[in-house]
Amino acid sequence: MQGVRNTNKVMETKKCSKCGVEYGFSFFQKCKLGKFGLRAECNKCRAYRMNQKRKENPEKEKVKRASSYTRNKEKICEKKRLFTKNNPEIIKEKNKNNYLKHGSKYRQRQREYYINNKLNIRTKRNESVKQLEPAYLKYQLRKGGFTLNEIHSFSELIEVKKIIIQTKRLVYGIN
Repeated sequence: MQGVRNTNKVMETKKCSKCGVEYGFSFFQKCKLGKFGLRAECNKCRAYRMNQKRKENPEKEKVKRASSYTRNKEKICEKKRLFTKNNPEIIKEKNKNNYLKHGSKYRQRQREYYINNKLNIRTKRNESVKQLEPAYLKYQLRKGGFTLNEIHSFSELIEVKKIIIQTKRLVYGIN
C-alpha cells in the first residue's frame, strides 16, 4: 500500500531543458503538449531566447509591434491616461528629466516653428488680445506681478483685469 501512495504523489518541480536547473511549476509557462502541461524551457531561458530572436529580426519585430498597437490602441491609450492621472509626480519627474536631457532640441524646434508660422501666431495672439481670453488676461496679471497661485486662488482677478482693460480701451478708443 505504501508504494501505491508514493506513485500518486504529485511532483511540484520540473527540470528546464535548456539550462538544466530544477524549478517549481510557476517558473514554466503553460503548454498543453508539454510534460505536466508546461513548456520544456523555464521562463528565464524563454525570455533570453525571445530577446535574441527580437535582436536578430528588428524589422519583423517593428511590424509586429505596430500591428499590435493598432489592434489595441484604445486599451493602450486608456491605460496611459489612467497612469498619468494616478501618478502625476512620476510624470512630472519624467518630463523634467526629459527636458533636461533634450531641452536644446525642444527650444530649437520652437524657434523653427515660430519662424515658419510667425504670421499665424501673431494673428492668433491679436485675436486673443481683442477677445480678452483668459490666457491673455492671466499673462497680463503675471506681467503685473501676480503669481500663478494667486491668480488661480482669486478667480475674480481675471474679471477685474478684464474690466480694467475694457475701460482703458473705451477711454483711449482702442478696438
